Amino acid sequence: MQTHVTVSKAEYRWHQEVSGIKAEWVDGLIRTMPSARDPHILRTDALVESIRPRLRRSKGPCRFRGVDCQIGPRRGGWLTYPDGLIACPPEFDPEETVAVCINPTVIFEVASPSTARYDRTGKFERYKEIPEFREYVLIEPETPRIDVLRAPAWETETLEGFDAVLRLETVGIEVPLSEIYVDLTPDG
Repeated sequence: MQTHVTVSKAEYRWHQEVSGIKAEWVDGLIRTMPSARDPHILRTDALVESIRPRLRRSKGPCRFRGVDCQIGPRRGGWLTYPDGLIACPPEFDPEETVAVCINPTVIFEVASPSTARYDRTGKFERYKEIPEFREYVLIEPETPRIDVLRAPAWETETLEGFDAVLRLETVGIEVPLSEIYVDLTPDG
């Protein structure tokens, strides 16, 4: 029989500082993050390289944050690490000593065998607790395929192939999948 010991947010923060291991805090449990494989890293790097400049050119308040920025609701309860987020403009929990965004508009997750199901279920349900959250982008790491879910219905739009275009409606930008999967294209 496996027992789970719940910890407070302060104990979780202490664990993060002492262990140096990246972990999420959900329902009082510390959930260690798996190490990323190369295709996962390539997708998260491509998100930064393709989305951040588009947001800057738009001259609006929206900003992209990468894998080191946590998400949490305004009143605590859980803390997770997405693979990327956009917030307009980003607001951070003033009680935290690290970057915890409390108002993401768009959240990105790159699938991995160990987290794909959780990303589509438990993590997604928690994200929907954040009022500003409008678009959820789920990225396959090794093939050009992206699922986009949009509020309020959260129906899935599937984009496939290098010629497809990711349209982030809430922030008004478009990114060709050929940029996100540049290393897989014939010219990559």
